[in-house]
Amino acid sequence: MVHIPCESCAMPIREGQKYCRFCAPDGKLLPLSNIIENMSDVMAKKHGLNEEDAFNKTVNYLKKMPAWTETLEKLEKK
Repeated sequence: MVHIPCESCAMPIREGQKYCRFCAPDGKLLPLSNIIENMSDVMAKKHGLNEEDAFNKTVNYLKKMPAWTETLEKLEKK
């Protein structure tokens, strides 16, 4: 079985999909702020990080994801 990653978070998805059920629960990609909040919460719990470290780790991870690369690059330039 081939691992197809969600373009937003890299969770495994089915062939023909672009995003996982967490990033696009109704088929439409959630806003970046929602993705960061959700992933930061998971990151903090899973790795025992404080809120700021979880946020920074999440943003650095999302910078590598196709769905967010451009958006996060633009925010950094501001």
